[in-house]
Amino acid sequence: MKTKLALGVAFLGMSVLLCLIFVFKGKSVGPVGIVVPHHDMVASARAAYLEKVSAHISPKTIILLSPDHFGTNLAPLVASTREWETSVGTVVPDLSLIKALKLPTDSADFKGEHGVTTLLRDIRTYFPSSRLVPIMVSTKTSYEQVERFVTNLYAECPDCLLIASVDFSHTSEADIADLHDVYTERELQQGDAKALFKGAEVDSGACLAALALWADLHKAQRFETFSHTNSGYITSHQVGEMTTHFIGGYSVGKPVTIHDDTVTLQFGGDVMFARGVEEIHTKNPKEALVGILGERFFWGVDAAIVNLEGVFSNDTDYQSYWNDYPPKLRFSPVFISALKEAHISAVSLANNHRFDGGEEEYKFTVNLLKKYTIAPLTNRNGDDPSVQVVTQGDTKVAIMTIATHGEFNDIAPIIEKYTKQDYFVIIFAHWGSEYETEHSPTQEMMAERWIDAGARLVVGSNPHVVQPVGVYKGVPIIYSLGNLLFDQEQSEIVQIGAVLGVKITKEGQELFLVPVSSYLKPVVLDRQYLEWLDAFAGYKNNVKNGNIYYFPGGKANNLDI
Repeated sequence: MKTKLALGVAFLGMSVLLCLIFVFKGKSVGPVGIVVPHHDMVASARAAYLEKVSAHISPKTIILLSPDHFGTNLAPLVASTREWETSVGTVVPDLSLIKALKLPTDSADFKGEHGVTTLLRDIRTYFPSSRLVPIMVSTKTSYEQVERFVTNLYAECPDCLLIASVDFSHTSEADIADLHDVYTERELQQGDAKALFKGAEVDSGACLAALALWADLHKAQRFETFSHTNSGYITSHQVGEMTTHFIGGYSVGKPVTIHDDTVTLQFGGDVMFARGVEEIHTKNPKEALVGILGERFFWGVDAAIVNLEGVFSNDTDYQSYWNDYPPKLRFSPVFISALKEAHISAVSLANNHRFDGGEEEYKFTVNLLKKYTIAPLTNRNGDDPSVQVVTQGDTKVAIMTIATHGEFNDIAPIIEKYTKQDYFVIIFAHWGSEYETEHSPTQEMMAERWIDAGARLVVGSNPHVVQPVGVYKGVPIIYSLGNLLFDQEQSEIVQIGAVLGVKITKEGQELFLVPVSSYLKPVVLDRQYLEWLDAFAGYKNNVKNGNIYYFPGGKANNLDI
């Protein structure tokens, strides 16, 4: 009898334990915070995800964070106390929480703010009993202000569901947009709020930072992507205005690590801010590199690098010698804002114009770039190349800049040094003859020597025209990207350049080229110039996907075209 009683108690205890485990697991399935787009092109996917989330959680209050698209905020974060009427019922605000958070309220009630209004019907449909705190986040909000808000919110309402209403890449080229999304998804998976705030190519890095901070407070480390789409591919218009979309959320569980070992880069060609470029951009210098190219074209990568043809000058007479031959390209320091606004992270000064203002202005340029947290990459007359290191997970990249005009420059020992330390070595060379549409035998010999030493990618500038690509032992060579921003007008070939997109993993690299018009105002072009890539097509081991070519890893894998 005692044995049966003991077994009964044990069975009852096990049943209770299993029930508790089931309840715990049931709660852990639901996310604590999610991101959905307000772009209605993917309204059906957004609704499907919210329906899925609502099957697991029914929050008393939802916090809806939206970008302040039209700059109406007078404060970093502004809430609305309005009751929202939708076709499926009324969405009621949580007035007590708004008061407890001490948030200012908007007298205009967010009229016209689609980051809020496009989500209201879905919120009412799938969370009919939830109250709402809609908040617009200003573009001027600091990271510290976001951090304080999330901390206060957690103290007041830890069980709230936080929804970040965020559209992702607005870049004007589909492949560039997807490259930027790799960075953003990686930082979402890693929960790196600061990286999302500073570098994500989205309409509100602050909203994503708040989401990551919210997840961290809940120890919800698992970000799962429900859907990722690109309007450029959906509409088959891969150049022009487009939007990418991520739908997903944070829940308790082991982190997802799809992109942990991925490094993303963009290389642009020759840039200068003298003569005609200064004339057309003098009223708004910070727009010189963004403008028609797209405000966020170089955002959302681990490093964005261009070749700076000239120096910034601290002399009021910086325009002197612009028309000499060869010209001395010295710029007003106000144009540092153009590089900063475009999110250029490093510039190569390893070129024939780095001493156009003498030693003093060379040093002035280096210090000015450092002041604005833009890395100056240069080498001094036969010295070792400048090296910038970019690391993500187990992938280590070393970008070396070198100036070599005509002469054979052997930097193999430096390349070998980094290769032995398992770095993926990229050479960004200023070389070749100006206006020549084909590379020289000397360039080819140097590239092959560098690749034999371990380089995995060679990229070139200086000719001011695009030159066809090459492949040696399975390693791609981009002989010249041409101009990115210049005032040369003597022929069409000097007015067409290319931007290189690179995604690097332990397994290999993906490359693509984007044609751009470089004359005075950079503009992304249609893909009629992509015969540049014909050499890639002949390499039997690479894989082509649209405009993107994949090159498997391995030093000089002895597969030539």
